[in-house]
Amino acid sequence: MRPSFLRGSVALAALLIASPFSAQAEMETTLGGFVAFRAGAFDNDLANPSRRDFSQESEIHVNVVNTADNGMQYGAKVELLTSTSDTSNSDEVGLFLQGDWGRVELGDDDGASDQLSVMAPVVGIGQLNGRYLDYVPFTSRPAGNVKDTGGGMIKPLDTDDSTKITYYTPKYMGWQAGVSYVPEASSGNTGEEVQLFDNVGNQRDFFEYGLRYSDKLGDFRVTTGFAGGFASAKNGSGREDVTTWGLGARVYYKSFGVGGGYVDNGDSNNAVGLTDDNETAWNFGATYRDGPWGFAVNYLTEDYGLQGGRTTEGGTYDAVVFGTSYRIVRGLTTGADLAFYDRDKVTGTGDSGYVFVLETKASF
Repeated sequence: MRPSFLRGSVALAALLIASPFSAQAEMETTLGGFVAFRAGAFDNDLANPSRRDFSQESEIHVNVVNTADNGMQYGAKVELLTSTSDTSNSDEVGLFLQGDWGRVELGDDDGASDQLSVMAPVVGIGQLNGRYLDYVPFTSRPAGNVKDTGGGMIKPLDTDDSTKITYYTPKYMGWQAGVSYVPEASSGNTGEEVQLFDNVGNQRDFFEYGLRYSDKLGDFRVTTGFAGGFASAKNGSGREDVTTWGLGARVYYKSFGVGGGYVDNGDSNNAVGLTDDNETAWNFGATYRDGPWGFAVNYLTEDYGLQGGRTTEGGTYDAVVFGTSYRIVRGLTTGADLAFYDRDKVTGTGDSGYVFVLETKASF
């Protein structure tokens, strides 16, 4: 057992033991979720595209929370995947402890890098962070290393929902910091599965970090963030270590918003021995909101060098996405995204095309 992990475990245990846990009332349970129906029309340069299809997504969210006599809040959440095509039964599952000292999250959840990163503003379906990629062939999608965060490298490489411990500081004058720890990354260790062998998987000891500032300055609302992560490649994995970082900012003035971000994943988790495989990306965007209406435009450009990206094909990926949203009544919205993309590869077959997605969503 590593000393740093042991010290963290002892500190957490001490915190739990030192805190009197008699509750003030019964646990408060809330039930929520959403059901979304999407219709897509699309075209690309590959052979035999179908050009149209429907898709559906639904989740049920269960949250419980209570407050102890000492003022500490605690609780848990379970997000159930309920679409008929889902092969997993849950998405994010975990528990939390929160007090004047900050917040601790334990379980399968997004970490500090994901939660504190800042990218271009979006509306409705989400544009770069939305679902247009469902209608793009897999080999033509953004080819960032390990995994694509939403619509590509719009945030630094992270551990997704791998089982982790995360600590967030209290917010102070608009500032908040966080750090996450995952013992085994990219090893199928989500949920209750335990990694028992050291020669399986890609990285060990994955730390995520983030620092965000958000506050209102006169008529302006400003949010900026810096986030990243690092991990060591496992012996025999044939992979590079992880060193990744990104920064971004958003500014809102009345109904308008502008912002963007930069991500540098380096050669993180790429195969050892590749040349010119550093991966970087920029994203920009603007939004306008007027009552129930929202409008947005996003742009993303990614550079994989000569051998970066999925299957070491290298090249670039560019996309521009226009979006709109409309709140029909409380809990019922509709929206549309129109995306144009171009995947240019150093090796392999490139592709370009468009996607139009129309969504109707009921949230509860």
